Amino acid sequence: MDILKNFIDYIFSFEAYVLLPIILFIISLIFRISLKKAFELSLIIGIGFLGIFMILDYFVANIGPAIEALAQHSGLQYNVLDIGWISFAAITWSFYLTPLLIILVIVINLLMFVTGKTRTINVDIFNYWHFIFLARIVYEATENALLSIIASLLLSIIALKLADWSAGQVKEFTGLSGISITTICTIVYYPFALLVDQIINKIDFLKKIDADPEYLRKRLGLFGEPMLIGFIIGILLGIGAGYDLKATLGLAFSIAGVVYLLPVLAGVLSKGLMEVSEGVKAYVTEKFSGKEIYIGLDVAVLLSNSAIVVTGVLLMPIALLLAFLIPGVNFIPLGDLSNLIGSAALAVIILRGNIFRAILTFIPIIAGKLLVASRLSSFLTNLTLKENIVFEGYSGAITSFLDGGNLVRFWFLELFSGKWWPYLFLPLVVYLFYLARKKANNVG
Repeated sequence: MDILKNFIDYIFSFEAYVLLPIILFIISLIFRISLKKAFELSLIIGIGFLGIFMILDYFVANIGPAIEALAQHSGLQYNVLDIGWISFAAITWSFYLTPLLIILVIVINLLMFVTGKTRTINVDIFNYWHFIFLARIVYEATENALLSIIASLLLSIIALKLADWSAGQVKEFTGLSGISITTICTIVYYPFALLVDQIINKIDFLKKIDADPEYLRKRLGLFGEPMLIGFIIGILLGIGAGYDLKATLGLAFSIAGVVYLLPVLAGVLSKGLMEVSEGVKAYVTEKFSGKEIYIGLDVAVLLSNSAIVVTGVLLMPIALLLAFLIPGVNFIPLGDLSNLIGSAALAVIILRGNIFRAILTFIPIIAGKLLVASRLSSFLTNLTLKENIVFEGYSGAITSFLDGGNLVRFWFLELFSGKWWPYLFLPLVVYLFYLARKKANNVG
């Protein structure tokens, strides 16, 4: 087990933009894509991922200080630090059950595929940490390895089913065929988006509001362009942070640049993935009598859509405002704020690019995340102390806005910890699954 753990630690020490192309290169060869083509496509995919991460890193480097300055100008005091997801991913990879759980997640995925219970092969191995992190926190709460394993595997199965059910809508909206999205930070909220969509359709004055980028361009001209929306957000954020003219314009151009460039680089990634997917699809169709297959991928492949990027950027100041207004929130969402772009991605697709509907959907989700991440701050702080995670220049309480505040993971944690209240939400959970499956059948 130690040898396996060391091997896994080494594999996951690779950057995601290196690891995923290697995995997809191997898959391409297995499915009889030529060596030359497999290598070329893997390079394109790696370059696409690298470009996305570079742009997001640049975004965080520019928006982070502005958000900190805005928090200081608010005059409000918060005693917890949002450290983002990276430290919790590191804790997950060091968990003693991780090697076993990786094997079990893969085996269950293959068994479900062979028996026709899923069409998705989840190759996004780096993001297995989302399932395993649930096991880690359940173990922290219960010290029961079996419960931890069951919770993690249930979440992985839910991800596969939701990926299957949403794949048709992903294809319909983006044109990306043969893929599905298995990233927990976005996939778990897509049934809720269906519910909100259903509610809005019953309210006359709301259902008439159309706010996809194409409509905004037609109605607002230049002011409907996504990059200009990003520029305006930058100006407002700079003013709120107390920046001078030079710094405010620099921030505005930075955000506008991210909004413009992120879809371009995601398009590079999508091109490579689509060709791999088509090669795999052709092989499976030939060998398995038309059996359909989806390649389960990271949400980054969806970021070529400008509606997703604009929605994410608009949600950032909303998240900050909610953190200031909601009683009981004890942190400013600094570390994970930029990841709202990916978190909202699938909801935007389900809502057909309607930015207005996507924002309405995510306001209660963000509020829930802020409250859950605040509630779990002591729990997560103790976890990092136990794992000897140290933050330079800081020794206080910590949390994580998106992953510490993941509503479904929190529901599982409380359920497996023996709390009674999660059972009250079971009817809602069942209904959301029913909506997702019904929508998939209608699209299919």
